[in-house]
Amino acid sequence: MKSIVKLIFISAGILLATQNGFAQIDPGALGYYKEALLFSSNNAVGTARTQALGGAQMALGGDIGNVYSNPAGLGFFNHSQFSITPELKSYNNDASYLGNNTNKIGTKLGIGNFGVVWAKKRSGGRGLKSTTFGISYTKVNDFNNEISYEGFNQNNSIIDSFIDTANGAPVSQFEDGGSLVNSLAYLAYNNYLIGPESFLDENDPDDMYFTDAGIKNTQFETIRTSGSQSQWSFAYGANFEDKFYIGANIGIQSVSYETNKIYTEQFDEGVVFDITLEENLKIEGNGFNASLGFIYRPIDIARIGFTITSPTYFSFTEESDASLSSSWDNFDYDDDTNLNDVSEETDIAVSNYDLKTPMKISTGASIFINKNGFITGEVEFINYGKANLNSLDFSPNGDNKTIKNIYTPTVNFKLGCEYRVDIFRARLGYAYYDNPSTLEGLNKSIQTYSAGFGVKLPKFYADFALTNSKFGSEDYVPYSVGNNQPMATFNGSATKAVITIGFTY
Repeated sequence: MKSIVKLIFISAGILLATQNGFAQIDPGALGYYKEALLFSSNNAVGTARTQALGGAQMALGGDIGNVYSNPAGLGFFNHSQFSITPELKSYNNDASYLGNNTNKIGTKLGIGNFGVVWAKKRSGGRGLKSTTFGISYTKVNDFNNEISYEGFNQNNSIIDSFIDTANGAPVSQFEDGGSLVNSLAYLAYNNYLIGPESFLDENDPDDMYFTDAGIKNTQFETIRTSGSQSQWSFAYGANFEDKFYIGANIGIQSVSYETNKIYTEQFDEGVVFDITLEENLKIEGNGFNASLGFIYRPIDIARIGFTITSPTYFSFTEESDASLSSSWDNFDYDDDTNLNDVSEETDIAVSNYDLKTPMKISTGASIFINKNGFITGEVEFINYGKANLNSLDFSPNGDNKTIKNIYTPTVNFKLGCEYRVDIFRARLGYAYYDNPSTLEGLNKSIQTYSAGFGVKLPKFYADFALTNSKFGSEDYVPYSVGNNQPMATFNGSATKAVITIGFTY
């Protein structure tokens, strides 16, 4: 027992160590509707056994992953257990932009799950047979990813979008208290990339803008995301007559999410060599939820499971900033200004908001084939349009309207099977996560194929899983100029190698 507790503390120490579409998007939306989807969804998570089965373990029980997914499964434990699940994730992203294709790959090592359960048998009589209490850590989302694209644009520049933003606003709007202060157009103005036409001719308006930069340019962008969404679960399960199992849990979630976008243009000709725009976004928050689950065994070879998970109630703090730099060819902008290397940055913008994610309802069934294995399936229902934002720092009405307009109910399917020979296990799985978005060019569906094997001894077990997830394609617009907007298309996949090591005591 002391060695198990020591392992728990070692594991805890390790753990501590923009899409555009059609006009359904409300013009008053600030973009927080994207976070509503990002923090509401997740893929198959948990132990290697669970992931090898495609996540279909709603009606199985006896797995530490049940602490997070279906706490009724704790009723199947006859002995106390501890397990830890490290995982290695790799991503492979393709991008197509202006006729050019690029690829980006990367890897990340982390802890996907660990937990401990304490089982207690009840002696004598009918009714309650056993009770189990469990604590687990589960990585719900892994945000580590990187996408890059590049292409040659001979029609326009992001500077044209800055001009579109500035047109109609006098120069005074770039000064303290003005409506364009800290905007991207503000950065361009202070880099001398845009200026009022009155600068060229005093008779021209001071609310229409021009640029000295050229048009033809090679465009690059790298988008890096990092962080994770995780949940600590505290669960209790009970076994009644080896027929009916019930359990409940309380989940405490934490989110750390960062995005770094670096966009560059290199001009073929003119007085501007290149410009680089860097945008940063950091989101941190905490939330809580609860789940209630049941498993019923009508006959020895069959189990039926059901879980309802409440919305997760989050509180977030978001920080964002941007900077723009430009390199000039020793250009005499006016009598007093000679341009070479110029840069400007915005203030850090901070906002606080609350998010309520949709509830989740899951049901599944398992059929056991003597002692040779089983087949299991699961159906999951989530209505993403029920997510809701609230804030004292901004009006969330536009985002909430957009959430209701573009996010829809989804039905996700998971299938798995296991074959047993003595102490050895072999597993296969498949999962399909439906697309929750109605936006053109934003397909958030996921297909996951999985396989694994394991060995189970009286006091020790080990499982391995390999999963491959293919993501739907997404269109990404770096900027818009009137009705013209260059568009990149992203396609990606992720592969995970997962190992669970467990001890029974």
